[in-house]
Amino acid sequence: MGKKNSPIYFGLSLLIFASLSCGLFSRTTERIGPAEPAAAPRQELIRQWASSANASSEYGNPDWSAAQATGAPDTLECGDRPTAWASYDNFSVEWLEVRYETPVVPTEINIYESHTPTQVSRVEVVDTQGIYHEVYTAEPKMVPDCPYVVSVSVGDVNYQAIGVKITIDQSVIGLPWDEIDAVELVGYADKTVAGEGQVSDAEENQPAEAPQNPPTDGPLIELPIANPSQAPSFDIAFSGCNEEGQEQGTEIEVSVHDDRIDLRLWGTHGKYALITLPRNLEDNFSDRLVPFVLEGRVPSAAGLYIRSVWWYGEKGKVSTHYNDDGTLSGEVEFEGTRKNGCEFKVNAAFEHAVLRE
Repeated sequence: MGKKNSPIYFGLSLLIFASLSCGLFSRTTERIGPAEPAAAPRQELIRQWASSANASSEYGNPDWSAAQATGAPDTLECGDRPTAWASYDNFSVEWLEVRYETPVVPTEINIYESHTPTQVSRVEVVDTQGIYHEVYTAEPKMVPDCPYVVSVSVGDVNYQAIGVKITIDQSVIGLPWDEIDAVELVGYADKTVAGEGQVSDAEENQPAEAPQNPPTDGPLIELPIANPSQAPSFDIAFSGCNEEGQEQGTEIEVSVHDDRIDLRLWGTHGKYALITLPRNLEDNFSDRLVPFVLEGRVPSAAGLYIRSVWWYGEKGKVSTHYNDDGTLSGEVEFEGTRKNGCEFKVNAAFEHAVLRE
């Protein structure tokens, strides 16, 4: 019997083949198999308010204009308020389109309605290529709550959104002016974190955020903290344009922003005065009053809301002073001319408005 046919040689051959096979297959599997799985990237969820807007029509400008739907909600009570967008006609089909600063993969849209909700019949998302994607349709219906938020969930999509278009149908349920105060876009930004301490190229190459321009009236200062010794109060007197009356009350709503302070003096019968003051107040501040708008208005300004119409202050003066308890008091007088040519005058005074609790 030859060596190749001997049992010893045959067993040795099997052992060598098995050893080589294990080594060969082991190397092949290591070479073609998946690499060590990397840490799953984490996306940043962003919630943002619209930075610009346009519409099929506007009831006015700046009041009830499309721009009133930009920024965070500021129409905190239900009603026909000029701080929300309203169409020119009251029983028509209209649309509002808003845009955002940061493109995101959308997951949710929140529509804040402040008058006769909800007559939203269609919602579309605008992607970075300018393509419109329908994400919501509904029949107009009456709801008991107002203000009201329509929340639209967006499914798994493969595009980035830069805008939202909302269609309202005011011809169905017979309620005028479905007004929209704000539109929030929620989604994932196009920047991820690859691991702890490691930032992706998309985020690293992101341009640096431009610093916000400081107010023109000086650096920001901390407003005094009020410990009021007296209750707030106000009085308003107005005349002209076949309107004459007085309002008194204690309900003063204060909103502090980076560039201004807004004071709303809420009267009765749907009347209130809105006074916009510089962020950094000085005693006895006086200046020309200018018509104000929701976005980018220039302090100081004032207006009177009466019978669903704004009376703009065109010229006048305002004086303010801090009280010993940290509250603010002041007087405002202004006048203007309405579109029909009639002239009006408004005088208002407020006492012990609380700027900070």
